[in-house]
Amino acid sequence: MQRFASVVAIHAGLLLGLTSWSPRFGNAQATDDMKNTLLLHNVYRCMHGVPLLEWDDAVAANAQKWADNGQYKHSSSQDRVVDGVQLGENLAWGYPTRSGISSTKAWYDEISLTEGGKGLVTTFSAAIGHYTQVVWKATTRLGCAVGKAVVSTKQGPKEGDYIVCQYGSAGNYQGQFSANVLAPTESLATCKQKVGYSGDVTVPGTASGESTGGSSGGSSPGDSPDPTAKLPSSCVPNFKLPTGGLCVYGNLHCQSKFCCPRLRVCLPDSGGRVSSNDVKVPANQQKSILDTIFLGAGTCEPWDDRQACMQTSEGEPLSTWNQSKCKCKQFYMDHYNAGTWVSLNTHEGFKCDSTTAEGANAVPIASVATKLVSYGVGGAVLLTSVLALVR
Repeated sequence: MQRFASVVAIHAGLLLGLTSWSPRFGNAQATDDMKNTLLLHNVYRCMHGVPLLEWDDAVAANAQKWADNGQYKHSSSQDRVVDGVQLGENLAWGYPTRSGISSTKAWYDEISLTEGGKGLVTTFSAAIGHYTQVVWKATTRLGCAVGKAVVSTKQGPKEGDYIVCQYGSAGNYQGQFSANVLAPTESLATCKQKVGYSGDVTVPGTASGESTGGSSGGSSPGDSPDPTAKLPSSCVPNFKLPTGGLCVYGNLHCQSKFCCPRLRVCLPDSGGRVSSNDVKVPANQQKSILDTIFLGAGTCEPWDDRQACMQTSEGEPLSTWNQSKCKCKQFYMDHYNAGTWVSLNTHEGFKCDSTTAEGANAVPIASVATKLVSYGVGGAVLLTSVLALVR
């Protein structure tokens, strides 16, 4: 326990203006990729004004044990305890290859999905769970590992690189986000110099055309829809819907601009809640609609392919938008493809015009490079993050 507590004091000096910092690895066999994975974590943490992470060989060994297990899913909470400390966990998978550096970039790039892209978070959202763990203030130790895992893809099962990073102590505790997830206050250039990281890295939404140098979605460029083509269910409503409204595109259909990627209803924000009473739909279809939204995992399971399933903080789909990749229930997909999901709303006076000008798209399409994360060429990538709940 003492090893975890001491690191805050060790690195407090950096936040007070120390000009440089050098990582220490007890394991001389740590690869350059793992060393740079730590450095990149600390570039981001420096930007947010939180203590830098220290590499922990015991945590890394625990991560390696799970990576060697070869299962692309989270380890149990019981398996993520080192020296009595509960660890958090971020995972990534890529075919044919994946690095800790590209994974860390992709995790942090979720900052684009925070409100206004400013990085402040007050409650948990699965869409940004990697980002919040990377910059979680109370976390002090990091250990990462790489293994191999076989994952089903559109082209069949593929064996790719499997990245596991574990964090001590765990972040993403409900009720603690405001104190632990802070907005950036330091520039990227300054923090690269302080930490001693010389690799290619940018912050989402900075200079146009800049690339993070790694892929972070599950689609390849050839799978992307034509951004000039009309998207399914892109009807234009006569007014935007409140919480509980059936939606597809946040910027088009929701007052809040947030259409929940899992439920496919409007929420007040990424951490908002909805009840069945908020959903106004025809009585003869109410049971089918409510079962689609609230039973099981929800309407869709968007986490494996964020580029195809997620939208920006402004509610804009990316050019890689593709609902067929989001593991959505058939009832929703039938209405989505028919353009009738949003039209199921029965709010008083509500209409949704399904027509758009020929060759036009009613839904603004966000640039992958500037709005969410840069897209790297080739391969498939999966990301997942774990939530630590206070019982």
